[in-house]
Amino acid sequence: MDLIAALRQILSGVDDTEYPYYHVSEHPEPPTIRDSGGLKHDDPNGIYLFVKGKEVEQEGWKPKKYRWDAKLKVDFDNIDHFPFDEWLTELGVSDPLDYVRKLSVKRIGDKPLNHFQEDVETFYENNQDEDDEHIKIAAEHGYILLKHVLGRAKLTSFLRKKGIKAFGDTSEHLDNQIWPGEPQIIVLDPSVIEWGPREENVPDNEVYIMAALKRIVTP
Repeated sequence: MDLIAALRQILSGVDDTEYPYYHVSEHPEPPTIRDSGGLKHDDPNGIYLFVKGKEVEQEGWKPKKYRWDAKLKVDFDNIDHFPFDEWLTELGVSDPLDYVRKLSVKRIGDKPLNHFQEDVETFYENNQDEDDEHIKIAAEHGYILLKHVLGRAKLTSFLRKKGIKAFGDTSEHLDNQIWPGEPQIIVLDPSVIEWGPREENVPDNEVYIMAALKRIVTP
């Protein structure tokens, strides 16, 4: 058993509650909402935080130079609780299933269009209930459709107008609704973040274990 595995076993259940989130970056100055740097993604303009103790499967974040611990001054909104049906109807999409079937783009979200269409159709088929007049679309589909309908800039503005300062995807859902394998918080209003000190970036498991260790050994 390696050192990290041993520490994880010893410290099982010990939370680093002072700063439960962290941000990784190539920039040595405190994080701000920056240009995407050429990255092609359609999520809102914001500051992206990972969650200590939750594995980030994507490898691209590990080489980043710096890690900033963070905590929020407000509770984040859970993406699973967003009223996607209501919002999509407001934007002219009253029947998400019909909308998806008529899409003609090559990809939507992180999947080819035909796979996404199959996923949505399967969701509706599996949730048919004679007592329900309307099936509420799942967050994993609703968020992708909202991004497709609005586009990145309008999505950011839309969510802010709904009073959302930060929203998160920390569920145990296998795919994660914001992006596969990345449980995270997206902060739209940087003023709600309280930053800890800048440190050298290390993988999430080590961040979690070493932070917990500090809380035990520090008088």
